[in-house]
Amino acid sequence: MPSYTTVQITQDPQEPRIARLLLNRPERLNAIDEAMPREIRAAVEWANAEDGVHVIVVEGAGKGFCGGYDLSLFGQGEVDHPCQQERSPWDPMVDYAYMKRNTEDFMSLWRSPKPTIAKVHGHAVAGGSDIALCCDLLVMAEDARIGYMPTRVWGCPTTAMWTFRLGATRAKHKMVVNQVLLTMGLEQAQSLATIFDGITRHNPEGLWFRRYAQTEGFKAAVEWRDSGRPIPEGDEAREQVRQLEARRRPG
Repeated sequence: MPSYTTVQITQDPQEPRIARLLLNRPERLNAIDEAMPREIRAAVEWANAEDGVHVIVVEGAGKGFCGGYDLSLFGQGEVDHPCQQERSPWDPMVDYAYMKRNTEDFMSLWRSPKPTIAKVHGHAVAGGSDIALCCDLLVMAEDARIGYMPTRVWGCPTTAMWTFRLGATRAKHKMVVNQVLLTMGLEQAQSLATIFDGITRHNPEGLWFRRYAQTEGFKAAVEWRDSGRPIPEGDEAREQVRQLEARRRPG
């Protein structure tokens, strides 16, 4: 069996026709790091190359399926990263190239010649919902919760699967931006959604969220985002960014 750092892929001992793809960062609610998207794709490719495997079941270790991108790395982290650029002005195509590759890695589940099933328990949220919705079928436990909270600030579903799996009316009611409805076809929608995702992370509101996470911790930033409190916008966000940066300067 292949070995990875963030996922496991094995044939079920009782039913070897089933390959079990386990998201395996339970200490971080199976949050997505740099390696996970690539390893999901590699695991799917392995399962498709195994003649004895007929179906791939994706599940999460520990108490949930996947908590989305790891904000201790991508939000709170003090890094200049393609999807968290400190440079100014930000380069949208650098951001797009990185996130589009992650989207294509998740879509390996959708494009798999062998059926894929998401076995969801606990939370499948933000980027974790992208992974689940890229599977052919979802089986939801009684305690399962699925959603995309970052649409308030700092995120847009890059796979666009909320629209394509739920239908336009329900997806719009849930969260997805209207512009995705103007596209024709999944790939075009994903390209547009990935561009929007980069904008949400580098506009004034997105920069405020990042600075707040870096100053107060990502848990405090997520609590604000999910509480329903107004998100600072425009000039208000810019002013709060200046204040937060001043607090972070030594001396």
